[in-house]
Amino acid sequence: MAVDAGDLDALRGSDRGKIVVLCAVLVAALGAAAWFIFFDQEGIGTPERADKVLVVRTPRSRGFSAVLGEDGFDAAEGELQDWVAKAHKELDEVPEGTDVEVVMRLADRFGYGYVVFEEPQSVDFSGVEIDEIPDMPEHVRFAVLSAGDFAFPHRMTVNPEPSAVLRRVDISLLQALFAQEVLAESLPDNAGASVSAIQLRSKLKEALAGLELIDTAEGLADKIRGQVAAALDDERGRAKPVVLASVDESGTATALANGGVLTSTRQFSIVSDDGIRADLEPAREESLWFSAAASADDRVACSALLGGSISTAESPRFRFSEDGGGLLLDTQTHGPQLWTLDGAAEQPCSWVRRGSVPPSQLDDVQRTMVHADGLVARVGTSLDAVSIEVVRPGTDTPASLIRLPSLTLRDVAWLQTDVLAATGDDDVLYLISTAPDAPIVAIAPPGLGRNTSLHEVARLSTRSLVLTVGSDPRRLVRLDANADWSTLFVAPAVEPGVEAEAEDEDEAEAEDGALDEDVLTPVWADVAALRTTVLTREGWVSQPTASADGATVAFTLQDPALDDPGRGDDSEIAVVSASGGPLQMLTRNVLRDRAPALTADGRWVLFQTRVELPRSNWRISVPRAVPVPSRSAQKK
Repeated sequence: MAVDAGDLDALRGSDRGKIVVLCAVLVAALGAAAWFIFFDQEGIGTPERADKVLVVRTPRSRGFSAVLGEDGFDAAEGELQDWVAKAHKELDEVPEGTDVEVVMRLADRFGYGYVVFEEPQSVDFSGVEIDEIPDMPEHVRFAVLSAGDFAFPHRMTVNPEPSAVLRRVDISLLQALFAQEVLAESLPDNAGASVSAIQLRSKLKEALAGLELIDTAEGLADKIRGQVAAALDDERGRAKPVVLASVDESGTATALANGGVLTSTRQFSIVSDDGIRADLEPAREESLWFSAAASADDRVACSALLGGSISTAESPRFRFSEDGGGLLLDTQTHGPQLWTLDGAAEQPCSWVRRGSVPPSQLDDVQRTMVHADGLVARVGTSLDAVSIEVVRPGTDTPASLIRLPSLTLRDVAWLQTDVLAATGDDDVLYLISTAPDAPIVAIAPPGLGRNTSLHEVARLSTRSLVLTVGSDPRRLVRLDANADWSTLFVAPAVEPGVEAEAEDEDEAEAEDGALDEDVLTPVWADVAALRTTVLTREGWVSQPTASADGATVAFTLQDPALDDPGRGDDSEIAVVSASGGPLQMLTRNVLRDRAPALTADGRWVLFQTRVELPRSNWRISVPRAVPVPSRSAQKK
């Protein structure tokens, strides 16, 4: 059969077309294979999931998998060597290389999208192809490596510097995880999220809520600071007090004999675990500052005193003399040591250590008073009797030990170098001399009655003091002697009837064999040599303190007429002229102002304000200062 030439040409053309098509298909197949081999690498085993996390923790940590599980992740944790051992058990072929390479292959095999490394600074990442290794300063707790389908190369992310308020470790872990690209797409602020990212967002909603807590907690801390500042600023007195510390410090201020101010402060941080309730993290160091005036602006570290700071682990206790010229500083390491201000030194905060104070010989010490001349008086009990011991630094034994009748002392204060004043629960004022064999002088302040209760006592001058007297109201009373207090010990008078009563008591004690000759019996002062002046009649006076010249008395005042509704513990700072006149209210607020102290020039009153931190169980003490009205204004 003959074949037509045209058909032959068509057949030949058809074969060429098939060859061309076959070649094209072959080229495409080879290209696809090359793409998958060289460009589109994938993991092995189970497909990786963004919500599946493997945690490599340190031996000191536990519980990451449980926390991540509560946040919606599928997590497992273990130490590095444990994961390496598991890889050798589970993998058909374990790669040669570093432990991190082995763990990454294990994660790839079982579908973990990310591997978390705790304390990555100590991990050897060599041999792992990482896109870029970020800096790892000290605050970095976690590094996250993408694995399997999310890798090639691996991408590493680390946690940023933790929030100063929300200091939860799990939040830092979440921050490191959600810095990864796939997880970051699920963040709520991503309006263009894919369907898979939205699904992931739904599954990890608890984790995303944890990240949002950072802003919530920091907002809570800012709000608390604002409320504290507003409370301190809400002052209805004649002048706004000056705050002697920064907004994140609690502390006290002491007026010094050289006219300066010593402030002891401790920094704190407001923290929160949930953004609802707050907690306080105090610093582990107490700082000592000196300022020439009642201000926090020009303060400098008081380096002469322990270098200007002391660890709170030392449990430091500061006891200053009334004039601020002496300090008994008791620490765990050095025990009680006496310091005094060196008035001749060029440095304003020139404290000099005078020596260690010997241990007490009392059975228990209830109160300690410091005198600027280097004496320390301790009040306590000895052989079941109320006792006072006076000691000097550098000595082994007390300079004197005075045992008193059976009573309880309410308050004790130095009047001069060799005389102490004390109020007893028998409503008698006692003058106690540190001289050997000196009697104890008992005083019933004239014009007040024997049954009027005496409470606190403070020195006013060499022949004057002030007392708080009574219960409701508790008045401030001035007591003056015709001569120096020490003259009352020379030939004290005995109140009629008291001597006979004492003799009867002595006989009774002798019969029982219980008389202790070391216990001194008071003798009564002649009230004709004394006079009293009532300085206040309002409210409840406490914590009186006098200016260096004895012209002004500052005190804490509680008065229901001054309190705001529901603030029964409200207290204010007030002053009165020691020569008499109306009291002057220096503060009027809803806070508790207490512990007043006049500066050496008498122009300022330093005090402490107790502030309750909102949304917490904490209270802080804020050192403040308020100016004193002129002396002429006090006398009006």
